[in-house]
Amino acid sequence: MKILIIMISLLSLNLYANDYCYTQGDCQKLASTAPANKCFIVNTGFDQLGNKTCAIRCLTVELGKYCHFLQDEVFGICRDEKMPVMPVLNPSDPDKCKDAVDIF
Repeated sequence: MKILIIMISLLSLNLYANDYCYTQGDCQKLASTAPANKCFIVNTGFDQLGNKTCAIRCLTVELGKYCHFLQDEVFGICRDEKMPVMPVLNPSDPDKCKDAVDIF
C-alpha cells in the first residue's frame, strides 16, 4: 500500500513539473490568469422598419491555461488560452446581424 501511495505521489509531481494534465483543472492550478475582453455581436432589437439590429458587446474574461488532450491518450499538455478575436461588424452589410446571439 505504501508503494502505491508513493508511486501516485511521484506521478502527480511529475505531471505538474512537465505541464501534463488529466483535467482542465490541473492546468488552471499551474498558472495565474489574466483578464481579456471577449466580444460578441448581439441582437439589440428591431428598427422602425422592422429590420433586426445588432451591436458589439464585450465582457471581461479570465485567460489562463487549458488541457490539450493528446490523441489516443488519457492525458494532455497544458497550453495557454488564446486571446479572443474581435468580431467585425460592417454597418453597410445587409446580413450584418445573421450571426448575432441573444444576450438573454
